[in-house]
This record gives sequence, structure tokens and C-alpha cells, in this order.
Amino acid sequence: MDSLRLERNAQCLTNLKKAEEYIHGKEKTVEIMKLLAITLNNLGCYYKKVGKHPLALKSLQQALEVENSGGETPSDSTATHLNKCAIYSQIGNHRSALESVNFALELL
Repeated sequence: MDSLRLERNAQCLTNLKKAEEYIHGKEKTVEIMKLLAITLNNLGCYYKKVGKHPLALKSLQQALEVENSGGETPSDSTATHLNKCAIYSQIGNHRSALESVNFALELL
């Protein structure tokens, strides 16, 4: 994510894809699933930054599915819902943005 912050977008994507490949090769423990959710959430942030909103929403939805599959506390998906809210707002889908922020508030 430092690469993304420094606008080294290609490096960011390379690092996230390497992390994703590494995770997929591991046994699905609670810790690995948490790392997968974080990686998918970060991929969503990357895709948002480069303007690939459909891919961003897809990554964030995958992150939520991992977070909801067990091992996570409900508040762990709050950031994911807030990231979805930001994307929906950015593309002008304010109804979905409101739904996402309401999910986040319920979890808090």
C-alpha cells in the first residue's frame, strides 16, 4: 500500500498479486483467510485508485465473502463496507453508497 500511496501503481499491483498467489498456496487457516481478506481489500483500493471501479467492487465483494466465511469479527468488514461506499459514491451510485455505509455503521 506504500507503493500505491507513492503512486507506484505497477509495483503496487505486482506486490498485491504476489501476496494473493502466496496466500492461495497455503492451507486455509484463520490467519491465512484474514490475510486474503486484507489483500482483496487492498486490491479494491488499488483498482479504485486507477479508475477500475468494477474490478474494485468485485475485489471488495470477494473480501467480504472471505470475511463472512468465519474467523473474522463483524467489525473486521467495516473498512471493506466503507471502501465500497467510497467507490459507489465516486461513480454516482449514492443509494448503494448509503447502503454500504449503513452496513458499516451496523457493524460498529
